[in-house]
Amino acid sequence: MTTATTTDDHSLGVLGPLYARFDAIATGHDRLRRDVRVGMFASNRIMYFIILIAGATLHVAGLTNVQTAEQTATALRPLAGPATRPQPRRPRSTASSP
Repeated sequence: MTTATTTDDHSLGVLGPLYARFDAIATGHDRLRRDVRVGMFASNRIMYFIILIAGATLHVAGLTNVQTAEQTATALRPLAGPATRPQPRRPRSTASSP
C-alpha cells in the first residue's frame, strides 16, 4: 500500500472513493439549496402580490380600517367572488375546568 503525498483526488489511494462521495453529496446539497432558494423567492413574490392586490382592492372599496374578517370578505367579493361568503360560526365548547 502506498501513501499519497498530494491532495489530488486520484492520488488518495483507498480514500479516493470516499472523497468522491463527499463531492457528490456536496453537489447534491448545492442543488437542493438552489432549489429551495428559487422556490422561496417565487413563493414570496406571489405572496407579496397577493397582499398588494388585496390591499389595493380594499383601498378602492374604501375600507382602510378593517375590524373583522367579514368586512374584509365583503370588500374582497369583487375580486374573489363567491369564495368570500361568510362561514357559519361554530359554537365554542364550554369544557369545565377540574
